[in-house]
Amino acid sequence: RKAPAGKVSEIRKLDLSYEHLPPGGKAMAPQQGMALGAFLRYCSQLVELRLEGNAQLCTAGGLRGLLDGLGEQRLQLRTLLFGGCGVAEQAAPYLGRLLQKCPVLTTLNLAGNRNLCTAAGLRALLQSWAGDRIPLKQLVLKNCGLETSSAHVLGEVLRRCHYLEDLVLVGNQALFEAPALILLLKGLGDEGFMWLSNLNFGNLFEIDVATQEVLSCFLNRCAV
Repeated sequence: RKAPAGKVSEIRKLDLSYEHLPPGGKAMAPQQGMALGAFLRYCSQLVELRLEGNAQLCTAGGLRGLLDGLGEQRLQLRTLLFGGCGVAEQAAPYLGRLLQKCPVLTTLNLAGNRNLCTAAGLRALLQSWAGDRIPLKQLVLKNCGLETSSAHVLGEVLRRCHYLEDLVLVGNQALFEAPALILLLKGLGDEGFMWLSNLNFGNLFEIDVATQEVLSCFLNRCAV
């Protein structure tokens, strides 16, 4: 609040990962979120925001406060890093609304957010993140616990990411089993990834013949 407005408007990258924010308990999350939202309203040139590991701010209360602080303001963010934030299903609708305020976002990192990447969490995220075409070019879902139950709605999310160039699914071994991949393909519908140049599965172990066949069908949808 004391920083000169002119200087704040020149900020292009802002790192508020867990080691930079003071603890305050969950009761403080809405107030911290609102203060951050009010601050971001003045950051007209901000293109990268790091909130990695900030589990307190990324609760439902924290994200709701952030949205309240932002008001009607849209952000020009191109990179948003939420890795290891512990975003829960209850916070997913607020995260979706935040993403809706980032119309030019091209990079989103949700690594390690297992509670967000359940079927219910992804569904809530998708419903609040409206639009047929999500502008993302890079999506990181490393170690998100994706599996059969969440595969179909993950496919629906990816179906909207028409411009995706880089998809990271490392550490989701259960997703790479035939039943899960079949549901993923159903969620994708007829959509493919004509711009995808990097697809990172990590090391897949014990892939049987049935899984290899379905995985081949998925890869046929990709430009890689």
